[in-house]
Order: sequence, then structure tokens, then C-alpha cells
Amino acid sequence: MSENDRNKQDYLEQINEYLSRIDGINEYIIVMEGFPIYWGKDIDQSRAEELSALATDVINSTSFLREGEEEYMIVTLETSKGLFSVSRIGDLMVLLKGDAEIIRKALENIRLFINERGLKCPWCNNDLSIKPIKCPSGKHVLPFGLYYCPYCHTKIEYIKCPYCNKPVSPHGNPIVFKRTKETIVTTTLFGIITALMLFIGLILSKVSILGGSISVLSATILGILTYMVSRKKSPVELTRREQNIEGRNRS
Repeated sequence: MSENDRNKQDYLEQINEYLSRIDGINEYIIVMEGFPIYWGKDIDQSRAEELSALATDVINSTSFLREGEEEYMIVTLETSKGLFSVSRIGDLMVLLKGDAEIIRKALENIRLFINERGLKCPWCNNDLSIKPIKCPSGKHVLPFGLYYCPYCHTKIEYIKCPYCNKPVSPHGNPIVFKRTKETIVTTTLFGIITALMLFIGLILSKVSILGGSISVLSATILGILTYMVSRKKSPVELTRREQNIEGRNRS
């Protein structure tokens, strides 16, 4: 087996592993030169050959959409057995059945991976294109690049890179955790109120020990809450300009 054949076999295995793990894909086949190479999600060989023939017929009867120098297409096909998406990426064909949004993103990621233009981790530079992620609930395995989970509708603000464990946005930009303007304003406001209540408590304590004690206790509780709020940090996606500034600061 030549080096080129080994490389092709390797990326086919990676794509197969990727598709087998994604929730929302009910059936899939990977076709090379008209023959099914890999298939999964409860498909047997007979079904794989049937779908392979279907994918080949659809691709051969459909005009290509050209993007630069690359021939690329996704065709949606409705049959008596459901809705399929067929994609040709170079000499590879992929047929998927399942959730439309998940299929679109999965095919897009496979295309980027094959053409070595995948989304790279901004921290360690490893390819994240066909690395499945879990939604914040931890229950659903999804393609990288989605901004919310199609199942539980939870917003996906960031994922942790499986290589370096650092946070990355669905855009592929680095995420940092810092206090937002809202947190700073809230903390400042709470701090002023705490100081005011403490001052009132000291004044009241000269007139009524009970009233002063209640005011001081309230100020203490509010002070603790202020401290807890001040420590809260939110995920913030760095823009390209901010990434350059951050890089210069680190160097």
C-alpha cells in the first residue's frame, strides 16, 4: 500500500469514527469509486449497497456547484424511506439521513477536514473539524460549530479543546474568562449600597442598638454577596484584533 493510500485510508477511518458518534445521524454511508467503504447506524451491507447506488445516481445526474477550484455539492433527496443528504467532496461521496442542521454541519466539517482547511484550535493548532463535542447538558454528541443544541436548545458558548483542554468558541476563536461590564457595574453598585448601609448602621447604633445591629448585619450579608458577584467571570470570545494584542502581551 502506497503512502497516499495509507493517508486516504486513515482519513476515511477518521470520518467513519466521526459519523458513528454524532447524535442526529440515523444512517450514513461513505462511498469511494461507487463502492460503499464504511457505513453505520444500523445499516447492513445490502442496505449500504442500495444507498451507495442511490448516491451515485444522484451525484451523476446533478450539476456541480463550483467554489473556487473545488467541486462541491450537497443534494437533498426525498424518498419513500425518508429524507437524505448526499454530498460529493472530491472523489468521496457521503450519504446521510437524520437531522438537517446536524447533517449540514457534519458535511461541512468533513469537507474542511479533507481539504486541510479545518477549524484549528487557536491555542494548540490541532484540527477540530471532525472532533465531536458534547452540548452543555453532556447528553448529546454534536458536530463542532453549532451554537446551540438542537435537542435541549442549550446555548453553546464554548467547548474545551480535546487536545489542550482550553476553551474555544464555535467560531474557532479562543475564549477567555473575565469580568464583564455588567458584572463590574453590579459590583460597584452593590459596594456603594453596602458602604451606605454600614454607615447608616453605625449612626443607628447610637440611637438603637437593635436597629444598628440589623443594618450592620444586612450590610455584611450584602458585602458577602458583592464579593461573590465580583468573582464571577463569563466566557468572552476574543476577536482577531484582541487575539493579536493578547499574543503580543504574552510575548
